[in-house]
Amino acid sequence: MKPEERDAAYLWDMLEAARESSVLMEGVTSDSLMSDLRTRRALERTLELIGEAAARISSQTRVMYPEIPWGAIIGQRNIIAHRYAAIDYGRLFATVTEDVPALITALERIVGDLEKGTGERGRPVLEAIERYMNDELILSKEHHECLQQLKHPSSI
Repeated sequence: MKPEERDAAYLWDMLEAARESSVLMEGVTSDSLMSDLRTRRALERTLELIGEAAARISSQTRVMYPEIPWGAIIGQRNIIAHRYAAIDYGRLFATVTEDVPALITALERIVGDLEKGTGERGRPVLEAIERYMNDELILSKEHHECLQQLKHPSSI
């Protein structure tokens, strides 16, 4: 698979994990986050997934989208994954409530442009995602449903 095809799939992974982070935090305050271990762990995982996908995106694609804070996203993932005793949950809360909405907006625009073939790469992301998922044999039920919704937006 070509790097730009993998990048499209990783951008989609970032978008999905960012959306999940946002949903996790609906109605959650900083104080309630601190008292809810399950939500903290789920939040850690979604942010880790965003960072892992970001780290796998080629440097060429990162340069094309400077509005994404690649270094900060990857750095936060590294702290969550490797320095978990040093996690600042106040910072994670701020990340999800302040930074993730802008990330979602940027990723939706990038992925939308790629889907239409109007993005910087000019490749339809749906084909790349589908090939990636089929090649990697990871087409879970959720991935399949998301892919179908993208292919047929009127069914949303």
